[in-house]
Amino acid sequence: MLRFPATAVMLVCAAFVGCASPPDPVSNSQTRTFSFDATPQALTLGAGDVLSVRVLAHPELSSGPNHIRVDAQGFLHLPMIGAVQVSGLLVGDLRGRLTEAFGKYLQNADVSVNLVENNSQIYYLLGHVKSPGAKPLDRSLTALEATSAGGHFLRGADRSHIFLLRPQADGLETHGFDLQQPGPESLVRVRSGDVIFVRQTGVDNFQEDWLPILASLGITARVLAEDSIFE
Repeated sequence: MLRFPATAVMLVCAAFVGCASPPDPVSNSQTRTFSFDATPQALTLGAGDVLSVRVLAHPELSSGPNHIRVDAQGFLHLPMIGAVQVSGLLVGDLRGRLTEAFGKYLQNADVSVNLVENNSQIYYLLGHVKSPGAKPLDRSLTALEATSAGGHFLRGADRSHIFLLRPQADGLETHGFDLQQPGPESLVRVRSGDVIFVRQTGVDNFQEDWLPILASLGITARVLAEDSIFE
């Protein structure tokens, strides 16, 4: 469940209530993590992910047709070897760990691991797009690619001022990009927990229209308001 340590909801709410031309949010966090790395980022496993585990010539040790889900504590439970911590591992790292674990009981253990369903890595796409909501981050995505997951823009969407919000321990890290005329700024890599917001040109009653949606996602309005988050 996504939780904002500081400023996230108040930042967006303040930006959209009571002004005809909302000011742009700016970072008030000292942390700088937005990356323009052209190399796709490898995604790690976590609670809720569904995996297929196959031990060659040993169907009784494999996950079978129903696959297997990582539990809430980040463990995978398998026959013979029991609970294996997988949270934070890459798929390739998990394969190596399982091969080593099964190798204690089997000669020449041959293990394959595939990610069937990604539930632990998600981002949120909110605002004036056809299909807003939580989106799976099942591969490395740029901000441009992640925004396209919402389908087409709704009428009145401000395509030239889209914001990527990333909660940090000391505040909020923000990044603006333009999809009216996409440039390099739209190629930052999205991380799990990020929020992309497509606002409406002019007045957008965010408090009435979007705050209940944020609350349903577990994003609370109990945050700190600071003068430094707007230009």
